[in-house]
Parts: sequence; structure tokens; C-alpha cells
Amino acid sequence: MNWILASGSPRRRELLEMLGVPDLTIRPATGPERATPGAGPEQTVRELSLHKAQEVAQTCAPEDIIIAADTIVYLDGAILGKPKNHDDAVRMLTALSGREHIVYTGVAVLRGGELRPSTRPCAFARSRPRRSSATSPPASRWTRPGPTAFRAAARCSSRIWTAIIST
Repeated sequence: MNWILASGSPRRRELLEMLGVPDLTIRPATGPERATPGAGPEQTVRELSLHKAQEVAQTCAPEDIIIAADTIVYLDGAILGKPKNHDDAVRMLTALSGREHIVYTGVAVLRGGELRPSTRPCAFARSRPRRSSATSPPASRWTRPGPTAFRAAARCSSRIWTAIIST
């Protein structure tokens, strides 16, 4: 049995390694992200994480365990997509400045080859961070590669990783 993380996220890998997941293999999903148009944030992160897990599960042995996740930010009744570039990321962080928003993370767990799980393999968590100010530190600092980029999403997802791995 192998543990497969269907993500290239260094933070997700770090979280699973901190939880003691043995011999973690990184195999990011590469297909397009698709969710039901008009779906709410909970359904969206569940669908996106499940699609990622299903994509990777097709290439795994039946005994492998696939873990996939997706995180979104929800502000003023709208899901903020992934930033297209650095300027878009700065725009988003500026919009979040000093405002409460909701970060949703969905996690799906499947066995290799499993495409239609018999149980509900998805969970989600939400957190309500408040980014203090777009100028302290500058929003552009948060978008540079490295450990500070989009940490709120990592804080949200870390809550549910422990529950999923321990069950």
C-alpha cells in the first residue's frame, strides 16, 4: 500500500509528513478543475477534491490510498478563483485587506482504481481569517514564492488533515 498525494503543494506534503503518513508519493492531478456552475463553496471544494482524487486513482493499485484537496477563498458571496498572475494575486489580497473572508478546503480520500466510492469520501473545513491590511506587509510580499504565500488556506486545511488521517 502506498499513500499518494494528488497535489504538488509543498504545504500539503509537509502537513501529511508531520502527521506521520509513511512513504508519501506525490502525484499531482493535472486535469482541468471542474465544478458544478453556481455551486456553493462547500460543494465546490468537495467536487474539486474528489475529481482530483478520481483522476489519480485511475493510475494507482487497488491497495493505494489517494488523498486530494482543494482550497478556495469566499468573499462577498463569490468564490475567488486561482490568481492568473502576480498582479491578479495582489488585486485579490488587496480586496481581502482588513476584511473577514472564508477559506474553504475540501479533502477527498479514495482507494486506487476507485471512481465511485460507496461512502462519502469528502470532507471540508472553513476558517474566517481577517487579513489586517494590504500595506502591512505589502500585498505583493504575500504573493512571492515561499512560505508566506497564501498561508490562510494552509491553516484551514490543516484542521481536517488530522481528522482524516487518524480515521
